[in-house]
Amino acid sequence: MKMQRIDSLDENSARKFTGCKVIDQSGESVGTADGFWMDPSTRHVEFLGVKSSWSPGKVHVVPAGDVKFSGQGHFIRVGYPATVIRKAPTFYSGAELAQVEKEQINAYFGRLISLRRISSIEEIRPEEAINSGDAGSRSEQNPEKDRLTVEGAEQGFFNQKGFVTDSMHEVDASKELGRMQREAKVRNREDRIKRGSLD
Repeated sequence: MKMQRIDSLDENSARKFTGCKVIDQSGESVGTADGFWMDPSTRHVEFLGVKSSWSPGKVHVVPAGDVKFSGQGHFIRVGYPATVIRKAPTFYSGAELAQVEKEQINAYFGRLISLRRISSIEEIRPEEAINSGDAGSRSEQNPEKDRLTVEGAEQGFFNQKGFVTDSMHEVDASKELGRMQREAKVRNREDRIKRGSLD
């Protein structure tokens, strides 16, 4: 069966999948699709909300890059086991996700989002992108060589020793997230004991 990535869909196409059955990587049912968050730059699906019985009132949010749907639209498959989805960060399906919440979701699923250059030198400093001189000398210039020269100069600037933007060590937030989840489970259990609804 042909599967397509859900992050290829725009908002109108994604809405058609609301209420669609969601299964994990092994085919186990984990809930239904309830909420899509769009990437503002691409206007395609960035995150999927999975409504389940595990978290009433909220949805488990999954990065759309790990989600596929059947060509016929019968189901959506998430590339993780049900146990991982069950513990995924939860939010209200109509709520807007802040950048820190998006980073929390990506960190939980082990997705590192690379920084990408969104502007070219022409957009940032157009006066430097246009070479001076007459039309005859312009025809002899090599634009690829000019681009490499500019990028080399920029790289040299950022490679200075002791510069404040020297690379920083990666931070592993999984331990802190795990600790917070364990504390939340304990509080939840204590609340259920107080209410007398503990199974």
